[in-house]
Amino acid sequence: MCKLEGVHDFNAEDLVALPRVDNVTPALDGSYAVAAVRRLDASNGKYISDLWRIEFDASVASHQLTRGESQDTSPQFTSDGRLFFLSTRPLDNDPSDTERQQVFCLPTLGGEPYAVTDIPLGVESFVCAASADIIVCKTQWWPEVQEAQQRKYDDDHAKSGSSL
Repeated sequence: MCKLEGVHDFNAEDLVALPRVDNVTPALDGSYAVAAVRRLDASNGKYISDLWRIEFDASVASHQLTRGESQDTSPQFTSDGRLFFLSTRPLDNDPSDTERQQVFCLPTLGGEPYAVTDIPLGVESFVCAASADIIVCKTQWWPEVQEAQQRKYDDDHAKSGSSL
């Protein structure tokens, strides 16, 4: 068997280090898709997910749209071409909150994503309407609790072992 210098056999560490493509959604014009791609952050022992623009024209390079330590997943386009996605990036009003997913929008002309939701218990999933300027979110909610108290109430119940 011939072995190339500097090349090793593929092993379990190589497998774990491979990026994983999750959610993929095509752009409305069909010229590209946006994919959530998970990568291992070996220093923290967890996966991080970024969004990538995948070009269908092989002569155009694909490129990363989001970066950072957050989980950016579930890309979806609105009828007017805006890109929305779920993210655990912190909101301006609570920089320490990196657990709740919220819906973010990536500006069409570039720039930093901005939050379009601030739902107390986070967003589990969402759908963009096919022909209207609207998104519908699925979330958990304690019906007997005021909005401002939702997170505290949920945290207290998690500590005591009960849940929704």
